[in-house]
Amino acid sequence: MEKAYTVQCTAFKIWVVALPESKFSRKTQQAIKKFTDRIEPVMVFNQWLEAITTGKITRKVLVYYGVGGIGKTRLISKLMDDVDKRNKEQSKIKINIIFAGMDINEYNSPSAVLLGLRKQIKFPCVLFDYGLVKYLSSIGKTADQIKEFIPKNSVIWDVTGEILEAIHIPVGLIDKIAIKLREKYSIQFKEYHNEIEAIDSCKRNPEEISERLPHLLGIDISIAAKSKNSIFAIFLDSYESIYRRQDFQLANNDPDEFIQELVLSSKQTLFIIGSREYIKWEQKDPSWNEILDQHILDYLSDQDSDYFLRSVPILDESIRKSIISSSKGLPLYLDLCVEIYLRNKNNMTAYDFIIPTNEIIPRFLSHLSDDERTLFIALSYIHFFNFNIFEILVKELNIPIAISDFDEIASHSFVLKVENLEGIYKVHDNFYEYVINNPTISGKSKIMEKIFSGVIKYLNDNKKNIPYDAMAVFYPNVLNLLSYMSESGIDIGEKFIELSIFIVDAGYWNVVGSISAQILKRHPNDDRIQFLFAVYLRRIGMLEDSIKILENINPENPLFGNFKDYISYYKADTLRVMGRYKDALSIFNGISEKYRNNKDNEIYLKSQNQIGDITFLFGKFLDALNILESGYGENNMNTVQFAEMLRIEGHIYRFNFMLEDAIAKYFNSMELARKLNVLGLQGKLYNNLVEAYCWLDANEAIEYGKKSIEINKNLNAPVEYGKTYAALSIASSMKGDFTSSLKYSDMALSIQEQVKYPGGMVYAHGSYCLIYIKTGDKNKFMEHYNEMKKLVKNLGAEKYTMLPYYIYLNDAELKETFKNLQWLDYEKTLKIVKTILSD
Repeated sequence: MEKAYTVQCTAFKIWVVALPESKFSRKTQQAIKKFTDRIEPVMVFNQWLEAITTGKITRKVLVYYGVGGIGKTRLISKLMDDVDKRNKEQSKIKINIIFAGMDINEYNSPSAVLLGLRKQIKFPCVLFDYGLVKYLSSIGKTADQIKEFIPKNSVIWDVTGEILEAIHIPVGLIDKIAIKLREKYSIQFKEYHNEIEAIDSCKRNPEEISERLPHLLGIDISIAAKSKNSIFAIFLDSYESIYRRQDFQLANNDPDEFIQELVLSSKQTLFIIGSREYIKWEQKDPSWNEILDQHILDYLSDQDSDYFLRSVPILDESIRKSIISSSKGLPLYLDLCVEIYLRNKNNMTAYDFIIPTNEIIPRFLSHLSDDERTLFIALSYIHFFNFNIFEILVKELNIPIAISDFDEIASHSFVLKVENLEGIYKVHDNFYEYVINNPTISGKSKIMEKIFSGVIKYLNDNKKNIPYDAMAVFYPNVLNLLSYMSESGIDIGEKFIELSIFIVDAGYWNVVGSISAQILKRHPNDDRIQFLFAVYLRRIGMLEDSIKILENINPENPLFGNFKDYISYYKADTLRVMGRYKDALSIFNGISEKYRNNKDNEIYLKSQNQIGDITFLFGKFLDALNILESGYGENNMNTVQFAEMLRIEGHIYRFNFMLEDAIAKYFNSMELARKLNVLGLQGKLYNNLVEAYCWLDANEAIEYGKKSIEINKNLNAPVEYGKTYAALSIASSMKGDFTSSLKYSDMALSIQEQVKYPGGMVYAHGSYCLIYIKTGDKNKFMEHYNEMKKLVKNLGAEKYTMLPYYIYLNDAELKETFKNLQWLDYEKTLKIVKTILSD
């Protein structure tokens, strides 16, 4: 139900001097945003509001979409103001306003958005609050932490009095609170017993509970609307943010599914969405066309453009006509023309604005002072900036502009606030593309070098404090400057290598890989960029390509400075995944020995973890534990490398089939990974949880499997999700679902053969073996058993993976396994495996 119409009038930055000024005040033109009614958008809003108020329909989703800066936010503000006035003028049916700007950093997950909406509802939300408490409890929140999330008007406070507010109480009380809720609000619990039972049946599984929260909130909204003789108007602005934010993408393959669930569960509710893009829900389910009503907000007509220009005011009609003709109703170009006019209005004629549209930006730049032009060119080169980067540019380029002028700089028409990142701005894409590609700008290379040096230093020095979503914006844009520069020196080169490795370790290797590929097109022989690209290739499973690049890089290239040993480190890491364990171990040992007297150095800790990992692959479990723990003191007990060490220890317990111990290690590592916000490590851990639970609890394994595949596919980490498929095959076999098992094993083997990861092939063949043990097909079992055995022999490692299958065959090698491998408790392991196989 798309409606296309031209905006009658829009929200614009209109340049006026509105009031007399003190003779001592600064004489500056102030940019203000003025809203003038859009007739059609306001009219259709009122029509749907009336339809819901009179009971003609129960719900509607009204979408206003259009390009950035077209005025969606101002329209939403206008509509909310209108509702406020309406509530004051008539009291028959109250309209409850709820608002969420989806670009707010706080809204980093569906549950956070729902909680933000819930906090604005003044009525009891019994079902949602019940589910929320269960959810928060299931993700490990203590009771005194939970009270920070629960609104004070929640029914939770009704049944617990001052307890939650006064003291720390054990999480075990949560279930008692739930019982009291059921007693006090028996009507809701009886009427919606199916929903409550569904929450109770989740058994503290946070993913399952989280999926039900929008449905519960929708029911609560419906109950409140009916009981209070009211309706709800829920405004969602910057809706496109949920498609761009990685955390939403990881939470669900359809990042806006939780909004759809909320819509379908809410009665007497009008949803108003402001979005840059047309919403495509009907592509999967055409019935959404009955609920969605979408309207595009178009560019300004000549009449609206003239209205805007007269409001500036530009009194000369001929000048207005020239500007309208040149700008073609595009808001950016209208604003730039206004800025040109206001700077020189006493000397401007209509002729001055008879220019091609693509000449408006250079014409604007020509009207700036030298200092202003330098600043805006610098901001364009970096494209995205915040206050700190603005300050760096001013200092690095010696621009005599006060830091306190930041707000004024950010208010220019070609500077846009990034909707989903707090405090971050961008130069309009049209403006950026003109400046970055303009070869005539004098001193271009010198300006870029100063910008690159200052901003890289800022990002690297503050990398642990800058949010990853902000880093993912700043990093590629500053690194892109290398495409236009000659090679930077050692000092700054070290910093961008250090920063890049940090970003890769955090799970954002696709960001590093994408920008490295772009730079290599212009500088194919830059060893440092080749190195970064090779690290990216290793992460996405292109192992042979990665090792080929790494082996051709000169390890003594002085431009690597103190980071030259990372060339060897990543070469060894790639060899390890390729199954060349002895070659990899030799390199890691060399690095470890070199840094033995500097044990806090990250490359030493990384190498120790790798040495411990390979040692356990050879079956030396006790030696591996000793190696892993030897490198860590109090100074690095709260680091990414310590979390990685815990994860590898989990592997040791897992392959000894001490599965509960392994899971405990993985959860401890996960707690650190989440605290440090290291997405790549979280992806690995979700896979490891599947690998542990597949033998212990098939249903848990399958749930974690969904999360692992979502995250690791989004990260483009085939090694990890390939292993997840093998573990899901085992879990399905344990449940007797052999159709799924075979499908998962086929996927696992196909992925690992494509990546050429022999360790993954071992696990894939092992998953086939379990299928045929369970189905009694000895011939097919032997086929995969022999393939597995051949791989293990070629690797000279991972023999412990054969244990379940040696036991099944009563193979003579079972005794050799006992003699030659360093089990933690062989008899215990043997007993556990026999029990698993007999189930």
